[in-house]
Amino acid sequence: MIIATAGHVDHGKTSLVRHLTGVDTDRLEEEKRRGLSISLGYAYWRLSEDTTVGFIDVPGHRRFINNMISGITGIDVGLLVVAADDGLMPQTLEHIDVMTLLGVDRYVLVISKCDRVDPARVATVSADAAALLPEGTPIHTVSNTTGEGIDALRDGIAALATDWRARAVSGAFRMSIDRAFHLQGRGLIVTGTVASGSIAVGDTVRLQPQGMPLRVRSIHAQDMVVSTGQAGQRCAINVSGDVHKDDVERGDWLCSDNCIGTTTRFDAHVRLLTDAAFPLKHLTRVKLHIGAKQAEANLIILRNEHSANRRISPGDDAYAQFVTDRPILCCRGDRFLIRDYGETATLGGGIVLDPHGAVRHRSSASRLAFLAAMRKDPIEEALRAALEEDDGILEYDSLLRAWNLDPGKRPGRLLKGVARIESSDGQVWLSTARWTNTRQAILDALSEFHRDHSEQPGIEQSLLARLALISADRRLFSPAIAELEASGDVRLINGLIAARDFTAGQPDQDDEAWAAVARVLSQHGLQIPGLAQLRDETGLPPPAFNAMLEAARRDGRIVRINAE
Repeated sequence: MIIATAGHVDHGKTSLVRHLTGVDTDRLEEEKRRGLSISLGYAYWRLSEDTTVGFIDVPGHRRFINNMISGITGIDVGLLVVAADDGLMPQTLEHIDVMTLLGVDRYVLVISKCDRVDPARVATVSADAAALLPEGTPIHTVSNTTGEGIDALRDGIAALATDWRARAVSGAFRMSIDRAFHLQGRGLIVTGTVASGSIAVGDTVRLQPQGMPLRVRSIHAQDMVVSTGQAGQRCAINVSGDVHKDDVERGDWLCSDNCIGTTTRFDAHVRLLTDAAFPLKHLTRVKLHIGAKQAEANLIILRNEHSANRRISPGDDAYAQFVTDRPILCCRGDRFLIRDYGETATLGGGIVLDPHGAVRHRSSASRLAFLAAMRKDPIEEALRAALEEDDGILEYDSLLRAWNLDPGKRPGRLLKGVARIESSDGQVWLSTARWTNTRQAILDALSEFHRDHSEQPGIEQSLLARLALISADRRLFSPAIAELEASGDVRLINGLIAARDFTAGQPDQDDEAWAAVARVLSQHGLQIPGLAQLRDETGLPPPAFNAMLEAARRDGRIVRINAE
């Protein structure tokens, strides 16, 4: 279980962690000199052979809010510390907002410095703070000076950790790096909280977005030497490869090769805080915090193309696309924060819906319906909702990578009314009704072509695809033709497609034109005439001559050598 502290500066977070674990998380000389946490601190408390509690101590000063945000991604429990004498302070409130936006839903409330005030004051501060947290949040009153309440807090955390259920280990391995350093004799060490999957000594991983391949030499998980690390654990991983610690930035990802690639454009659902300092307008430039990464991004509001409302007001939500200034890595379900460009306030946050956002038609009705479907959990519900749309076509394999799910489990395989088609883009899913309509559209276009060109034995496949299907559906053409041929509805003749019962007509004038062409070609022998000379010597008008040549070429009576 991973716990992160939260709360205003000088409310006793670091001292509390030291009381609980015996570890001073202020590592920097400046931190010790100033008595002020600047960077993230880490401590571990081993309860038993199977249970270890990891603590992330975050700075409380507003100047170091970026460090605080990078440290709490992926935590299990928020340990909110509020001093009884000060009560709720600005950073107390912002830290609660940050944790709530990032999906933290379990808290322990600690009222510190209880020895400095009377019991009535403690009760008032406790009630004020508890009102901001989920109902039933355990409350402890402590004094870091006298030690009052520390044992009871320790017992409460131990009970919580003992009953804690570890996260499911699934999907590709991902870990957002919050620290990188060089250790003499060992090489590069990167640390972070594992977001998904598992990793083992000897594995090959990739540093993203640099794309550098690395090898895992050793792993510390929850401050113990182990052979494997997994989702939900704090890990320090010793890696080797053509990389230096200066090549690694906070927020880079260590991930397995089968993980989704990086992106500079993702679609999301966004919500602003009710007390956000100002609304967000279309194309506003913001600071984005995702994983341990901070990036600049343009916010593109995705609303109905006819909507005049191109802003998100405090307390409102909307679909949006973020275009980042540098490549990032994210999966569906990842949470993020939005701060203003000047980094004076946290404005809101959201959840990633599509890691690779649409470039065109991003606010179309079908696209918004797809994003609405992607908000549903689990993925089976999202698939069902997306397939219910009239034009819902899902690239199934890409969707599994976007959700970071194990492809072998094939979620949604039991859904009814779904056509699962193998296409050039991998497996494509659509409703059986739409698949039927797709094949019928091809037959209708083929029938219309035969009606208008009865003298031709068939139609080229590329032309039929353009006549029958919109561009987005043309990936379905080849598998549809394969099914129609297997069912006997169409025939393939010398590369052309014809309907089952169609027979090309041969009008009398066609026979006469062919006789003229054949006579002239025979007269010339191996001295083949050009097309212009051939037309002149046959005396045929250009339309009839061209139609004759095309029909004769298709059914094999002549061979066209080149354009002339």
